[in-house]
Amino acid sequence: LNKFDENRNVISVLGAPEALLEQSNCLYINGGEPIPLDDKEKGNMYSKIRELSRRGLRVLAVGFKFTDLSKRSLSRSDLKSVNFLSLIVFSDPIREEVKDAIEKSKSAGLRTIIVTGDHLLTAEYVAKELGIISGPNRAIEGKDLPINLTGAVMNYDVFARVTPEDKVRIVDALKEKGELVAMIGDGINDAPALLRSDIGVAVGSGTDVAKEASDLVLLNDSFAIIVEAIKQGRIILDNIRKAVIFLISSAFSEIILISGSIIMGLPLALLPAQILWVNIITDGLPAVALAFEKGEDVMHRRPEKKQGIFNKDMKKLVIFFTAVTDIVLLALFYYFLRTTNNVDYARTMTFVGLGLTALFYIFSVKSLRLPIWKTNPFSNSVLNIGVIAGLVLYLVAVYLEFFRNVLGTVVLGVNDWLILIALGIFNIAVIELLKFAFFKNRA
Repeated sequence: LNKFDENRNVISVLGAPEALLEQSNCLYINGGEPIPLDDKEKGNMYSKIRELSRRGLRVLAVGFKFTDLSKRSLSRSDLKSVNFLSLIVFSDPIREEVKDAIEKSKSAGLRTIIVTGDHLLTAEYVAKELGIISGPNRAIEGKDLPINLTGAVMNYDVFARVTPEDKVRIVDALKEKGELVAMIGDGINDAPALLRSDIGVAVGSGTDVAKEASDLVLLNDSFAIIVEAIKQGRIILDNIRKAVIFLISSAFSEIILISGSIIMGLPLALLPAQILWVNIITDGLPAVALAFEKGEDVMHRRPEKKQGIFNKDMKKLVIFFTAVTDIVLLALFYYFLRTTNNVDYARTMTFVGLGLTALFYIFSVKSLRLPIWKTNPFSNSVLNIGVIAGLVLYLVAVYLEFFRNVLGTVVLGVNDWLILIALGIFNIAVIELLKFAFFKNRA
């Protein structure tokens, strides 16, 4: 290079060695005279590149070409007849936490594939080290991608030497197969595919273009953060569903009790003040406490198909549970009303029975996939405090005169409480049977 003519510009070229070798006709060694780069010499270079790539090393090529000083812009044609200068070989070691994160993502039912511009052998080496390759012949180069990629995209775990257009095709093919696609990228060439994917994820050290095209940006560039985000997302979704089941069951119960007593020509089973007491005061804290559930073993179950928060299994659970338990509660109201002819006493039993039902079965709702005897009832201290507060508030509603006057309740005896506790245990049995019926295949 020290013999360059100062009257000419130099085009410097850096890129994939195979692509550069195809455009090269001369080889410069140690600044000497150029050596013709014939097919034999190119074959030797290709063999060396494959050997280095097979060891997991990344290989780039550097070349140059003279051009006139008047040249102000470049086109693809200007990259022909390049002088091959050297190979740059470097190691890009796998982070320690990535392999563990890949294993966790596998157990969670996620499929990880590598889509890269690197050499096929380099990408294969990395994929094998991470356990991404699931069998032989699972890697392909961009130039070999079939026209109908949708039918073949699931046959490969590694896509190497791909162009930005190839990346978009791969994302589209996965989506056409019904997959929910999250793509991680950092470069300008990744931006189109990041935009096309369901969830585009850019690394914090990436280009601004990649970040703008993404839905999420990883500030510390760690793949493990994605796996942890999936875990926390599943826990949050589960907790929202638990709270929804708890609150809707309570509201649906009140509708059945009020509607049932009207249809049967009975006095209202609950007074408006009692309904407000149940909804706002006694159910509020336990429902909020469900947000603090630490979650089950969410990373050992497959992803759900696209569906709303309140899915069909939850609807069945709420309908059947409230139908069974509220028929029993309505029968209890009718029985005490007819045997005692005391509507306030019958309402008090119904009012407290409804509350105890909720405070009991919330421990079943702590897990929709595990039976209550396999869960730790003391794992959520906020929930325990909320349940205790709810019980205290029912005692206040029954035994403090001021609140008895406001709510229309009467004092209950020991036998009354035993009946209500038995009702709560019955409700737990009902919801456990329904959980087994509707959620047994979703572990």
